[in-house]
Amino acid sequence: MRLFVYGMESSGASTFCLFLGQRPGTVAVVDLWSHCLAPPLVVDAAIVLKATVTTTYRVEDHVRSFRPDASILFLRDPVAVYCSLIKYDYANYEGSVEQKLIRFDQEYSPAKFDLVIRYEDFVRREPAVIRAIAGLGWFCNNSYYSLPRSIDEIRETNFQKSAWLRDEYNKNWSFGNFKGASISSDFLRSGHQPEIVSKVASLSPRLTELYLPG
Repeated sequence: MRLFVYGMESSGASTFCLFLGQRPGTVAVVDLWSHCLAPPLVVDAAIVLKATVTTTYRVEDHVRSFRPDASILFLRDPVAVYCSLIKYDYANYEGSVEQKLIRFDQEYSPAKFDLVIRYEDFVRREPAVIRAIAGLGWFCNNSYYSLPRSIDEIRETNFQKSAWLRDEYNKNWSFGNFKGASISSDFLRSGHQPEIVSKVASLSPRLTELYLPG
């Protein structure tokens, strides 16, 4: 099976891809770098690949190149995304933070994807997340939250299955900014300054509305 994950930088999508990559024997392209179009990798294994929002490529470009069997739209509160992303040097690569938020809001269309997963539900370990993923035909279970399959093991599998993944490691893909030994809810949104909330709402009105209280 070929599975595609699409989300904003700093949305937790890399962590989610690492979670999916706990499936034994899977090739997991946990963090495709923002300047790279999803490659048409052919491997004799299940494969999951995550790409992020840029102004260089649209989601349709990645899907056309990668040719997934199923795709997942990964969402996170856009205020939390903004506050996290602006801390990183790469925040304005392949488009400014503001441009990326606008692009993602424009691209938000659940009908284009087989599944929509929210970061908040994922890290809270809502049972519906596991059921929905399994419904796509991608086996997973709660043990994956503890990440029993190490990054070293995934890297070795990737290198064995694909010359491109071996040659382009730390050039066009890597493992993102995951922190910790297991997946937790420690990074859920806390209070943010009203001016930031207002700014993000103007850039990403549709996604902001999804996260309004009530």
